[in-house]
Amino acid sequence: MGLKKQHFTPTQLYLGNLFSALGAAPRIAILEYLVAHGEASNKTLTEHLQLSQSTVSGHLKRLLSIKIIEARQVETSMIYNIEKGVGETYKALSNLWD
Repeated sequence: MGLKKQHFTPTQLYLGNLFSALGAAPRIAILEYLVAHGEASNKTLTEHLQLSQSTVSGHLKRLLSIKIIEARQVETSMIYNIEKGVGETYKALSNLWD
């Protein structure tokens, strides 16, 4: 018998979703780039990561879904940046392995 969502608290569900989203190296690379540069377009991230635009878009969509990045439209481009507080948390976590 499998467990259902109602067996878990909202915090447990959110953290499970968060850690699942962070379980892909390209998403970590996107976060690192945004922490270092502040913001970037899909095109900039595509060139930096050397991945297809559709692949980068998929990763950005996943990061947007857990609300650790945000997007705004500038003319015909979407510009992505880290949500407030996430950059510091990311730096603290990454320092655990340095």
